Amino acid sequence: TDDLKTKERELLDSTLEKHTTKDSILFASRCTCSTYTPPEEDTPRKKSKPPKLVKRVVGVSQYRILIVRKGRIGARYQLESEFHLLNLRDVSKSDHYDNTCIQLTFRKDYDNFDDPANFQYLHIRVKDSTTFVNTIIEGLNSYTAGFVEPCQISYENMGPIDAPVDGICNGFINTYIAFCNLREALPKQELINFCEDLYDEGNTELDLNKCPGIDPKGSLGIDIITVGYALSNNLYFKSVKINQVRRDASEAIAQTLRHNHEISLFDISDSKASIDADLGNYIEGNPDNILQVFDISNCSLHSDAEVSLARSLRIFPHIITVLNFSNSGLSNRGLTAIMYAFQSNWGLSMALEELDISKNEFNSDTSTEFNLWLGRVAAYSNLRRLNISETNINITEACHHLADFESIEYLNISGNKFEKAGCMGLRRLGKIFNHLRVLSVGSTYIPLEDLVGLLTNLFTNDNLTDLHLDISGNDIGSRGMEQLKDCLKQGRNIHTLNISENSLKSKGGLTLLRNVSVKGLILDGNFSSSNAEVLGNAISAFIAQNPSLTSLSLVGGSGHRMGPGLATAFEGLEDNVTLLELDISGNNLGDEGFSLLCNELRGNKGLTSLSFDRNSISYNGFLQLDRCIHFNDTLRHIRYPEYDLSKVSFVSDSYKIWHEVYRHVSNSGERNIIPNLFEFKYKWAVPGEPKELPAVPQQLLEISNNEEQAVIKTQAGKRKSRVPSKQINKAPEEAPPVPGEVPPVPGEVPPAPGGVPPPPAEEAPPAPGEVPPAPGGAPPLPGGRAPPAPGGVPPAPGGVPPAPGGVPPPPVGMAPPPAPVAMPKPTAGRNDLLANIRGFGGGLKKVETNDKSGPIL
Repeated sequence: TDDLKTKERELLDSTLEKHTTKDSILFASRCTCSTYTPPEEDTPRKKSKPPKLVKRVVGVSQYRILIVRKGRIGARYQLESEFHLLNLRDVSKSDHYDNTCIQLTFRKDYDNFDDPANFQYLHIRVKDSTTFVNTIIEGLNSYTAGFVEPCQISYENMGPIDAPVDGICNGFINTYIAFCNLREALPKQELINFCEDLYDEGNTELDLNKCPGIDPKGSLGIDIITVGYALSNNLYFKSVKINQVRRDASEAIAQTLRHNHEISLFDISDSKASIDADLGNYIEGNPDNILQVFDISNCSLHSDAEVSLARSLRIFPHIITVLNFSNSGLSNRGLTAIMYAFQSNWGLSMALEELDISKNEFNSDTSTEFNLWLGRVAAYSNLRRLNISETNINITEACHHLADFESIEYLNISGNKFEKAGCMGLRRLGKIFNHLRVLSVGSTYIPLEDLVGLLTNLFTNDNLTDLHLDISGNDIGSRGMEQLKDCLKQGRNIHTLNISENSLKSKGGLTLLRNVSVKGLILDGNFSSSNAEVLGNAISAFIAQNPSLTSLSLVGGSGHRMGPGLATAFEGLEDNVTLLELDISGNNLGDEGFSLLCNELRGNKGLTSLSFDRNSISYNGFLQLDRCIHFNDTLRHIRYPEYDLSKVSFVSDSYKIWHEVYRHVSNSGERNIIPNLFEFKYKWAVPGEPKELPAVPQQLLEISNNEEQAVIKTQAGKRKSRVPSKQINKAPEEAPPVPGEVPPVPGEVPPAPGGVPPPPAEEAPPAPGEVPPAPGGAPPLPGGRAPPAPGGVPPAPGGVPPAPGGVPPPPVGMAPPPAPVAMPKPTAGRNDLLANIRGFGGGLKKVETNDKSGPIL
């Protein structure tokens, strides 16, 4: 840089200072150069040439190449061009100048690597070309560790780019800062510190929910899309989770999946992300990905994203164990596309272990496709967990096919209406399933006699143990409980019973408590203040007489609050050591009843988790809790009573008391919360290297081949059925084209019925009674009959020609079908684009469809 002027150096340095990351000039020199962007249409006859080389100053930093020129007015120096090294595609000798000139090819858009229209060229000649190129290589090597598409160096046998895979998180921090420089995003020290802590712990799970800055609001907010770019080529992290509300989470994950071949678990559930087609496109374009657990529940899928995601599943190269699409806004078109993908990639279907498509509305056609897939894959499937709740699916047919799934452990069909036949199929499942651990049939309004049959089969199945059963929301009532009591006595293999919101009332509750023996009991939303003291005494006796009981939930709600009478249920808790979890939220217990509970907990040595919000607890009640906690050493978790704390008189003092309670509970030891096995989602283990797709049986392969033909026939039939009833007996203004035929070009003779093309322009049409020559000059058959076209139907004896479309002629004595109506000539289309296509007859026509796919040409 000795030959540079001070103003030139200052301009180079000041340009770098404008960017978001620290950077400095590593190489600077006078040069001759030119920038060249090829035109969009560059024909071989007149190929444009790059401009002449002009005198400039070049500067190379860790991230950028700057070109400076001297201005005409006042001899002021100006920045002419700026290129980022992450956009550098290759470095080679120039094809347009002598061998001393270097050609650098850049991408104008980082996301578009291979499109020549996206290229921009820098031709440059510098005095010390070796140092110039080496400076570029050193810069790229500092932050491109693990890149799948690194810059190619073919100049003077220098290079290649070989960034060492070392440093913090295998170079992730350096890559993140480089992409911040490219995207003009501010690098967040909080994210850097967070990743450094994970690296020191040897933790390869990037849970961004715990990272300061995950909330985009405020100055600490992370540009999560930049993180996705940095993860795209990273070799350290094995899983990524974003479960906070980040609508840009989808784009971040899409960028990560574009090249990454180390991350096997992606979880963006509950982020409310708006997912577009890029996600599926990037998965499809990255055959080296090892994605095996994919959770996009409670996100929003665009219509084009549904198609791209289904397309990526059709060609997915290895097994996926978990797919969670719950409440993702899948349309019936998208659901059908996914079902088709499953039936095109049978290896993927067979290896799938957990599938959640709940809370996506199915119509009858989509339900049929799902049940077709279910029935076909059943004999070969490894499916263990299935959630199809609240889908409006044909549960009768589904239960019929589910009987063939031997490995089912979790089944949730809640919120789907049962028919009688479906109930019989469900009862049958109680006998067949030998590995079942969780069954949810809540809010299905299953008839009581069928519920009794189901429970009887489950309780008498010797292969089932520790069963979690959800029969909530089925309006059992106190009378129904009388019919269930004998059945419940047999239930010695139940672990947890959820019988919430069944209008049991006190009578039904008393019947239940006398006849059930479980480890977990959920009775939410069943009882009111009527006879609450009597029921409370029964609950107290039930806790004392069932030492196996570890979890009890008595959550109240609108019209189902037990009030102060619930306090009698707590008598005897002081001496109980088996009950671990208690939830009495929403019962308007009041201070007096809550004080009784606190007195019992002073000496309790078993309870570890307590929830009590919405019980009208005042400042006095929180004072009583504070005194109780000082004598209790077993409570590990008290759910934050947000509602009651917001209603107390002495707000600031009450918060102080709560913080004291929380501090004491936190110091009591490690939390040990019993997991809720009724939920489909849980903490999935991060998978390792993926397994190959299993071999597909010949029977499934034949189904795939036949399915494609069936789809074509079905679509053709649907097109014919769309003719309005008023037009059936009328000549249509424009007859629909026969499948496989093309409308004629304006000015040409339309093809004859049956698809026989008109004679060429230079040949005269055959005279009446004369047989036209066959294609290729084949001689006529005996009797003067013309030979059939390839694949066509031969004429019947007697010379009767085949009916239009190649259909055999009617028998003698039957009237022939009416002659087809000649199609009007369509408007001329872009024939110049299609004239060279073999068999194209010419003409494009715009047809409006009745779906959202838009017009079809």
